Amino acid sequence: MRSSLKYMVGAEMRELQNVLQDMAREVYTHLGSGFDESIYQSAFAYELRQRGFHFQREVNIEIFYKGIPLGLGRPDFIIRPCTVGALHIEKPIIVELKAVDRLNDNHRAQLRAYLISIKHSSDLELRTCIGGFLINFPKNHREPEIVPILDT
Repeated sequence: MRSSLKYMVGAEMRELQNVLQDMAREVYTHLGSGFDESIYQSAFAYELRQRGFHFQREVNIEIFYKGIPLGLGRPDFIIRPCTVGALHIEKPIIVELKAVDRLNDNHRAQLRAYLISIKHSSDLELRTCIGGFLINFPKNHREPEIVPILDT
């Protein structure tokens, strides 16, 4: 068995991605397309609670410029370290939901900006965030899309 941190993070992220994809499909199966992002957020929060995830919604993250705080960003979800069945999450993960036709570079950039900013959080645990996921509930009746983004 490999024991390098990179492998463990990659394996953890892949396993978590599969679980999140199943949850997104569940939400999309029951709601379908066409709703506002906030509706999908509420349904996704329900699924996270049902499965026993420790999470927070819309946590304020300070955005800095040259060490000066400029304002706040608010990722949709931060999954905190927890164990859910056989899945053990050791570091916080950001989950950002969208309800657009297709994810684009701006959506990816938003999540990357959160990953950079969270490193300055006053919450020491949040500073250890290892990555995040974009989950899209498309308006054109396709399957939910999920994109992992690791902190680089």
